[in-house]
Amino acid sequence: MARPGLDGNPLELTPAWFNNLFETIGIDADVKGLTAKAIGTGQIGENVRFVFDYSRKGDDAPDTLVGKFPSGSEASLATAAMLGHY
Repeated sequence: MARPGLDGNPLELTPAWFNNLFETIGIDADVKGLTAKAIGTGQIGENVRFVFDYSRKGDDAPDTLVGKFPSGSEASLATAAMLGHY
C-alpha cells in the first residue's frame, strides 16, 4: 500500500508534506521550513525528530514532532517481522 511521503526516506519529508498533514488533521499552521534529524540507534525502526519553522503558527501547532518509521534496512525489517514487531 502506498503511503505518500512515508515509503521513502523520512529525513526527506518536506514542509509541503507537513502542511498537508496539518491541514488534514485541523492544525492551523504554515510550515516554511524544518530540520529533520535521526534519533536513536535504529535497530528495528527509524525515529526522526522534526523541528518546525513557521510562517504562521496556530496555538495547536507543535514546535517539534518525533516520527517512528520502519527501518530502511532489509535485515532489520526481516528481524522485526520475525519477532512480530510490525
